[in-house]
Amino acid sequence: MKKSFGFILLIALCLTNPAYAQKNKTMIGTIMGFECGDNCYLTIVDENGQDHQALCGDEKVCDKIMDNIDDPDLGGYKRKLVKVIIGQGKQFDGAGNVMGTMDAFENIKLLK
Repeated sequence: MKKSFGFILLIALCLTNPAYAQKNKTMIGTIMGFECGDNCYLTIVDENGQDHQALCGDEKVCDKIMDNIDDPDLGGYKRKLVKVIIGQGKQFDGAGNVMGTMDAFENIKLLK
């Protein structure tokens, strides 16, 4: 009985926790926001109009946006259509300690 309960609990966690449910998922959407504190987060609106916020994990793209953080257009990235791969990234506190994991836009490809 304990084994089946553990398995059911694992399935429930996977279905209700976005960190498990979206791992390595591909999504198409539009970049709508970027904010940084101890970590940098990108907001993408998908094709259904739903907001998704995750760690900005593609250094090439995220560094370019970060260089233009004060630009309301985010250096030309705001409102750009992108295809992203959602994986897992580490969240850090201000001292650089790992605080946990969450969804991360690991690969960001600009589309037309």
